[in-house]
Amino acid sequence: MGHGLAVVSGGTCGVGRAVVHGLLEDGFHVATFANDAAQIKNQREELADRDDVMIEEADVRDYRRLADFIDTATARFGPVRALVNNAAVRPTGSVLDTTEEAWDVTLAVNLKGQFLLSKAALPSMIDSGGGAIVNFSSISAYGGGAHVAYVASKAGVLGLTKALAYDLAKHRIRVNAIVPGFILSGMSEPLVGHYPEILESVRRTNAQGRVGMPADFARMVRFLVSDSAEMVSGAVIEAGLLPGVFPDDAALLAGPTSESQKMTEHTVLTNEWVRVCPADRLPAGGQAAIDMPSGERCLVVHVNGAYHAVSATCTHKALTLEGGKLRDGSIVCPWHRARFDLATGKASLPARTPLKTFEVAVVNGIVWVREKEGTS
Repeated sequence: MGHGLAVVSGGTCGVGRAVVHGLLEDGFHVATFANDAAQIKNQREELADRDDVMIEEADVRDYRRLADFIDTATARFGPVRALVNNAAVRPTGSVLDTTEEAWDVTLAVNLKGQFLLSKAALPSMIDSGGGAIVNFSSISAYGGGAHVAYVASKAGVLGLTKALAYDLAKHRIRVNAIVPGFILSGMSEPLVGHYPEILESVRRTNAQGRVGMPADFARMVRFLVSDSAEMVSGAVIEAGLLPGVFPDDAALLAGPTSESQKMTEHTVLTNEWVRVCPADRLPAGGQAAIDMPSGERCLVVHVNGAYHAVSATCTHKALTLEGGKLRDGSIVCPWHRARFDLATGKASLPARTPLKTFEVAVVNGIVWVREKEGTS
């Protein structure tokens, strides 16, 4: 394709950042944007000595802002020759748990955002005689999972890719999609760094027997926007997955899990769960305390065949509940005898304020906990 302008959404972290660096290596001028001020500042400092990159703040849902961004980039670097639709959000929640607002935001960023940015960049690409678009989808589009809005948005990306490839062929614009599985990036990196054993099920779903890295997907983008891929359009590239096996099948390959949990290691790895301990270290009547990313200490208790998680600090006088006795599904503060229902957090005198509760899951023999939606 030669040198020209490449536009990348969400290019300040993870895969997007790797794509930016890769395209710069290939001789492109790159214009990228995100809506995280701290990430933008860090990347500007990292690339401060380069004059072939533009990093701005923009929201992929705002068409007018995107059009202005494209105008500024093309005035500086020339016409758009490559576009990478990477920006995305990933809220969790089943259809029963997902609010209308969460649904709208997810579809607006992950699907409509790709449409809007493509529409903003297309006049420049058409006028310059063609180019290439790469859209990021997800294996969740095939395998589902406990994030209904994300799944729907990423399935929509595949349809959008096919439609754009058809519409734009006459303008010599190629459009393809990448379907990543698990990527060791961002939130997952510190978790798996401490607990490498949880990557085994992810490796089982990868044809190369390893976990995908941002650089792997950047190389795919670099190929798809190059002249070497001039005959490739409307393609969906499934990144290294074994045929017929999706990441959410990992738990099945590793062994059965509790039917009541409806969880997989893929889900806990990608949705802000914190590892507590192996379940066999938390027998009936057992307790385990762990510090959450928010800084709050959480107490996980195994009682009556179920696992519950509550704040480890009594709401009466801010004293610890660790070591408190368990009675009839409640925990008793060892300091002043206040009782708290482990399932609901409901308090009894002398405490009046209920305890905060957390979500708990047991996946492949490991106990996990996370903040409930709407809490901090």
